Amino acid sequence: MRKSLVTALCAATMFAVAALAAPSQGVAGPSPKRGVGFNQIALADLTALKKGVSWAYNWGVGTPDVFRSPEAQGVAFIPMVWGPQQGFLDHLEAVLRTGPKPAAVLGLNEPNLRGQAFMSPEDAATAFAKLSDQCARHGVRLVAPNMAMGTPEADSWRGLDPVQGKEVVYTFMIPYLEAFDHYRRKQAASDKGSASARSAALGVHIYGNIWELKWIVGELGKRYPGVPIWVTEFNWSGAQSEADALDYMAQAVDALERAPNVERYAWFKADLGDDRHSLIAPGGGLTALGRLYASMPHPDPKRWDKWPGVVKAAGAARIGYEDGASVVYDKEAQVVVRAGAEDGTGRTGEFVLQVDVAPPGGAGTLILSAARGRTVFVKVDGAEKTLRITPPEPGKWGFQDYAAPLRLSPGRHVLSFGADNGDARFDWVSWSLPK
Repeated sequence: MRKSLVTALCAATMFAVAALAAPSQGVAGPSPKRGVGFNQIALADLTALKKGVSWAYNWGVGTPDVFRSPEAQGVAFIPMVWGPQQGFLDHLEAVLRTGPKPAAVLGLNEPNLRGQAFMSPEDAATAFAKLSDQCARHGVRLVAPNMAMGTPEADSWRGLDPVQGKEVVYTFMIPYLEAFDHYRRKQAASDKGSASARSAALGVHIYGNIWELKWIVGELGKRYPGVPIWVTEFNWSGAQSEADALDYMAQAVDALERAPNVERYAWFKADLGDDRHSLIAPGGGLTALGRLYASMPHPDPKRWDKWPGVVKAAGAARIGYEDGASVVYDKEAQVVVRAGAEDGTGRTGEFVLQVDVAPPGGAGTLILSAARGRTVFVKVDGAEKTLRITPPEPGKWGFQDYAAPLRLSPGRHVLSFGADNGDARFDWVSWSLPK
């Protein structure tokens, strides 16, 4: 199989009468947000992941030796105080006193789930206050608690809720956090010198599908405005195949990179040992998931989301990875263009396509998802109509895939799309190599 990496980056844009700023494409290299959780990791695998990953943690306090290697520089280790036990606090104290200070400390792993740091909201508030004071003395941020989004009823905390005034089972994180905040404020009021009144950042673990991930990130933004969110575990437990997992990862990473309230996120986990959830293969080396996670672009913070009047079709329409396979990004948003793209109005839909590797001669296939029943034209890098594609199923409602051969050289290309016969809607575009 030919090894290729083809990345279709969005600039899914609708141009109105006035010209708009050129859209930004994604930036290659480590994302400041992107991290990974692991139990064991070899230096070679950590080095491979650091192409896209900037931090990691292992649910423990001490920094593993592998992070002391020069080859691991660029990936920060973040310690976690897993639970309220004094031994964890003593270990953290030793680390903060003797070693370089970490960027942050994670605290209280899933206090709302049996088998983890399971405790009542009141006990969690007490543990948080103690840990918060310790971190404040050393000038280190605390990200806590790190909540399981949802928990089975049998494994959830049951007790009298101080906000609702009745006994509840905390199967969802929000009521637990509301009770936690109630006790935290009460304790802080009784100890005015305590740092427990401050919540620097909040952690959450998400294992549902892409819609659940997007929903909870948005919901936390509404309920906790101004509080940075660390998604310290995410994965889709329902993925039935590697293809499912790749599709989810592409959409999830794009959503988390774009979410303004998400400060950092970490895949669970590097070393799960299968091709549906793990970034590292059992014998070492990155899986297809690992290669995608390490290679996905991230937004340019200097230019991203500064396009007044722009309608975006999600961060990237499609991304390819090794062996020429491709993963569809989310198709929620669409770009709408009007007929008459050559009458001076400049109304065209535009995508930016980054080609990293191309075969000899640049032969490939353009695939465009557009509304049915429209003859579309394609311009490449401002040239006159390079392609004209007649719909294979004219007149039917909905989207269909338009395909045509298209030669592209390695590099950045701007593809503009318009319609000859009425309004058209475009959803995504990809350029694939021959197998």
